[in-house]
Amino acid sequence: FDSNVKGLSAANFGLDQGGEVAQVSQVSIKCPDAYSYRETSSYLEFYTNGAITETLGISKDIAPITTANAISIVGNVMYRGTGASTEQIGVIDSFYDGSTGKSLRINYLQTFRNSNFDGSVGATSVDGWTILNQRIKLDGTNILGGFATPADPTSATIGGGYETPFFSFSSFTTQLSATTPSGSGTSILMDSNLGGVANTPSGIGGVLHGPAIISNTSVSFNVGDSVSFKWQAVGGADAYDVFAYLLNIDSGQTEIMLNQTGANASISTGWVTATHNIAVAGKYKFVFVSGSWDATAGQAAGARLFVDDLSINSSVPLSFGNQDLSLIKNKVSYTSTATSDNASISINGISVTSAAAPRNATSIAANLETAINAKISSGEIKNISVQRNAGILTIQSTVAGTPFNLSGASTNYVDNLINISEITSNSLGQTLVKGINNAT
Repeated sequence: FDSNVKGLSAANFGLDQGGEVAQVSQVSIKCPDAYSYRETSSYLEFYTNGAITETLGISKDIAPITTANAISIVGNVMYRGTGASTEQIGVIDSFYDGSTGKSLRINYLQTFRNSNFDGSVGATSVDGWTILNQRIKLDGTNILGGFATPADPTSATIGGGYETPFFSFSSFTTQLSATTPSGSGTSILMDSNLGGVANTPSGIGGVLHGPAIISNTSVSFNVGDSVSFKWQAVGGADAYDVFAYLLNIDSGQTEIMLNQTGANASISTGWVTATHNIAVAGKYKFVFVSGSWDATAGQAAGARLFVDDLSINSSVPLSFGNQDLSLIKNKVSYTSTATSDNASISINGISVTSAAAPRNATSIAANLETAINAKISSGEIKNISVQRNAGILTIQSTVAGTPFNLSGASTNYVDNLINISEITSNSLGQTLVKGINNAT
């Protein structure tokens, strides 16, 4: 110590080092798009130069994502999340699938999953639909699809009773049936058998609805669009009373597509085509409800409803907005077996070169990651770790305060971009001088 400094006595001094910070840097690789896209009134298409060595792929998901506006692809079907559910907005073309130089085409979807009720005869679960084997009150008091059911406008004065307040026996079943308009394939059959159905009002047989089905996904409609389907009602223990409507998944607003009541138990319709024109634009699910009217007032009821061949006729084709396009483009990938690339970088003066990879950022970065890890494993490069996310490598010091140097990043193709950026600077922290007064 300096004895000439006033107030400073003999002391024992030491240095305390602390607060070291590990260096973090990133190496990002970006390849220019080797493909373009075009949009028509009926599809979105990504295309390359058409060489058979080129492939366009699209990343897929395990299940549809319900997050609002999220784009997900399951199988060949594209979905857009609505927040609570999803709507099907596109399907990958079976021929233009991006393979061997072909374009990757996404057709705008004007229908939704299993609109024809395909499956095995007798199956009691139906792909794309939720089955409700229970009573459904069409008087605004039941909740179906998250919203109150519409009220059946049919009344006792125009042929039919009202929703009965109680009944003593019910059997509701839903299954796929071989009874179809074409004589092949399957339709959906909703069947009921009911007893002790209270007259409503007094002296007039009551109505009891159920079972019902509701589509799992929604479809976007514009005013002037239309939906059609084929249906057949068959009297059973008494007359049929069948109903179908569209359910707006955002507002709960409904549009009635079908409301028919038979005169007695012996009346059947045969196959009939129903067409409904959309009155209010929106995203809709489809609801079909079977039911029966106790026409004899004998307190027994039951009937059958068959539905098949649901189709959508859109006057204004679906198109993808800018947000949709951006999300879809992020799912598309390009590879070519005719062109490959590798990357090189120097880490602390040690040169690292990746094996050749398909000319896309993810593949090149993956091979460079492998090459760096090989140098780490051999001991040539020490005290760093590397992690990859798509085309970005994050390199970090494993010993805080120990720096490393990255330089000379390059790829074989000059139009590919490879950049080094420092995320967190290396720091040795603070050096503190400590002393004990009057110590020697």
